Parts: sequence; C-alpha cells; structure tokens
Amino acid sequence: MRMQGYNGSQLWDTAFAGQAMLEGGMAEETEFSQCYNNLHEFVRNTQVKEDVPERAKFYRHISKGGWPFSTADHGWPIADCTCEGLKVALGAKRFVAEGHRVRAPVSLMMFLPLPVWLLTCFVTVVLLCCATASPPSATSRTTASLME
Repeated sequence: MRMQGYNGSQLWDTAFAGQAMLEGGMAEETEFSQCYNNLHEFVRNTQVKEDVPERAKFYRHISKGGWPFSTADHGWPIADCTCEGLKVALGAKRFVAEGHRVRAPVSLMMFLPLPVWLLTCFVTVVLLCCATASPPSATSRTTASLME
C-alpha cells in the first residue's frame, strides 16, 4: 500500500515569500509587480472555497476559507498555513475588498482548537484585520494602543 499525504509545500513556501516581498517593499515596485501579482493569484486560488459535502456525516471540521499546506488539490486546511496565507493575502489590499474571503478563514480559526503556539499567529492575523479595516472602529483603536 502506498499513500502520500501532501503533494508539496507550495502554499507554505509562497506565503513566506509573499510576506518577505511585502516587508521589503518589493510588492509595490514595478520591477516585481508581475511576480507579486502571480504570487497573490496563487494564494487566492489555493484558498479552500467550500466545505466538504456532508462533512458532519464524515466527522470533518469546517474547511471553507482555510489554506492547505500545498495546493488546492490537497484541500485540507491547516491551521498555521491558514494564518500565513491570510497574512500574505491581507497584504494585498484588493483581497480585503472581498470581505467573505477574509471572514471565512477567521471563522475557521475560531472553530478550531488553538494550541498555545498558534495563538501568536492568530493574534497577528486579528491585528492585521483590524489594521486594514476602514473606518477605524473602537476595537481597532484599542488594538492599536495595545501594540504600542
């Protein structure tokens, strides 16, 4: 019997490359704009679009909105991949305009049991969500003051 659980680490690697491009300012440079656009499209297309049909019957957690370790073909959302995918996706302002694509992964993360090591990643995502919201709400002002 042969079994393969993953078909690579494409999303995981791409998310960190995208975060590096955002942090380094490369995403805004025209020289790298096509590369960043391709990266963003891959992240966008890799997000799990729907829950598994009859998931309760098969004892499956929700999966809509999450990101897998590799590609959309893998399809199983991984908690830390979802955090990293959301972080790089939120770096692209156009992603924020599609609110359902932001709400779904946050809902997924709230559903899953969060181990302590994942809490830091989740807090980062929440802070990013607050930072990209407009107009600023009382919650985001409070969050911003906590970051000082």
